[in-house]
Amino acid sequence: RGRMGAGALLLAAAVGVLAAPGWARPAAARGGLPFSNDSQPTPRPRQAHRPHARVRHGGSSRGRPPAPGEQFSVALSQRAADVAARGGELTLLWPGGAPSPLFEAEMNLAVYRGEAGNVREAHWHPDAAEWALVLQGTCFTLAVDNAGAAAADRLTAGDVWYFPRGWAHSVQAGADGCAAVLAFNSPEAVPTNDFGLSQLVAAFPAEAVAAELGETEERALRQQAELQRILQQGAPITFARAPVPQAPWPSTSPAVTTWPFLGRTPKECSADGLSCIQQLFDDTFVLAKDLSAEYDTIALGAVRTTHWHNSAAELQYVVKGRLRSTVLAYHGEPQHSMLGAGDVGWVPAGFAHTFQCLEAPCEVLLVWNAGQVPTQELDSLWRSSPLSLSAAALNATASELAGLQPQHLFSSGGGGAQPRCSTGKESRANLRP
Repeated sequence: RGRMGAGALLLAAAVGVLAAPGWARPAAARGGLPFSNDSQPTPRPRQAHRPHARVRHGGSSRGRPPAPGEQFSVALSQRAADVAARGGELTLLWPGGAPSPLFEAEMNLAVYRGEAGNVREAHWHPDAAEWALVLQGTCFTLAVDNAGAAAADRLTAGDVWYFPRGWAHSVQAGADGCAAVLAFNSPEAVPTNDFGLSQLVAAFPAEAVAAELGETEERALRQQAELQRILQQGAPITFARAPVPQAPWPSTSPAVTTWPFLGRTPKECSADGLSCIQQLFDDTFVLAKDLSAEYDTIALGAVRTTHWHNSAAELQYVVKGRLRSTVLAYHGEPQHSMLGAGDVGWVPAGFAHTFQCLEAPCEVLLVWNAGQVPTQELDSLWRSSPLSLSAAALNATASELAGLQPQHLFSSGGGGAQPRCSTGKESRANLRP
C-alpha cells in the first residue's frame, strides 16, 4: 500500500514466522550451524523474574563480598544454544539473570548465529540498551527511533550496532550468514522475545489486531491461534525466515546506529608493536551512551597490565586464542580463569584485573556498561606515588625499587617472533576462528 514505513518493514520481517518450518532442537554442544528445521524444540524452562535494582551508566550494586573461590568466568563455548529455530540460534550468558550479587545489576551477553535469511524478529528491551560486534558474515539491521523513523544498515565483520533502550529492532543474516556477540547493560535483558512483534499479535484482542493491521478479524484469529500454538510449546518464537536483502532496507532516521569499529578505530600499541588496543566510546559513537568497548590483540606471552574501572563493570569475550584472566576480589583474593575462544569473563566495577595470552593469536572483546570509562592503570599509580610510599607498602627499601619501571598497557611476551600490529586503517576478515 504505497511506501513502507519503519513499522511495516519490521512487520514484514516477522510475518515469516507463520510460514516457517517447525522448531529446531538446540545443539547438544557448541556445534554451530547448520541447523535442522524439522524437529521439535527442547526449550529451556522459563526462569522466574528476579527483581533487581536498575543501575544506569556504570553504577554498581554489589550486594556482598564474593564467597571464597567465586568464579568470574563461564565456559560459554561449551554450552548448548538456549534458543534454536529456523536457521538461527542464541546462546545466553545468564538466561535467568546474573547468578552473582556482585554482578546482578550490571550486564548480560549473548551470542547470535544465523544462516542466510534468518531473521531475529522485531523486538525491544525495556530495561537495557543493546551493543553488538559482528564476528562473521553479513548482518542487516533495522531500528525504529523515538520519532518512528527507520535506521537501517548493512554490517560485516568488525562492525558494531547499538540500539538504545526501548527501540524496536530486527536483525537478518545475509547470504553468507551472520554471527555476532551482543552485550546488554542489564542482566534481565536476555533476548528471549518477551517484548516482540509476535507477542503483540498473539496477546492483544483479535479485533484490535485486525483493526490495527488492516485485516479481517478471521485472519487475525488464525494468526493468533498459530502463534499461541507455538508459544505454548514453552519457548518464544524469536526467529523467522525471509528472503536475503540485496541492499540495506530504506533508512529515514538521522540516528547513526552502526559503526565500523575495527576497520576505522585508531590503535594504541605496546612499545614493541606486538600488542594493541582499540577503544570505542560515546565521543566517537555518539548514540552509544550506555555501552562502550575495547578490542585487544595480544602477543603470545604478553600481559595486559593491571588496571581497574571505577565507574563501569566489564564483560570479556574471547574471540581467538586462550587467555588466563586474573581478578583481584575483596580481601586480596585473586581469582584465576582459563578462557578459550567463545568463553566469557566478567569484572565488577572497581576490581583490579589483568590477563595474559597463553595460546596465540589472542583477541578479546571488552564491553563496559557506560559510554565513557576512565581507567586506572598500575603504572600510573606507581609513577604518581612517592617511591617511599610504594616501598613502605611492599616492605622494601626505596633503593630496591628505584630501578623498577612498570610498563604501560602491555608487558612484553616471550613467545618469539610475532607479527606487528598495524596502526592504520584496515579491512577485517572474519573474526570467528
